[in-house]
Amino acid sequence: MVFKDNSTGFRTYIELASIGLELFIPIGLGAFLDTMWNVKPWLTLVGIVLGCTAATLHIVKRINS
Repeated sequence: MVFKDNSTGFRTYIELASIGLELFIPIGLGAFLDTMWNVKPWLTLVGIVLGCTAATLHIVKRINS
């Protein structure tokens, strides 16, 4: 049985999954801190802005490389 090299495909999947995490983690952290400090919805909004900015920069970097 011959296996072909799928390392580039796997690398692509990992990179795309990291974009999802860049969106989810700041939003989740902002929502968690909102409930801890009772300042809803401000930290969630900050998390949305940071997550979208990070994901956009990652996508632009990927397109340009």
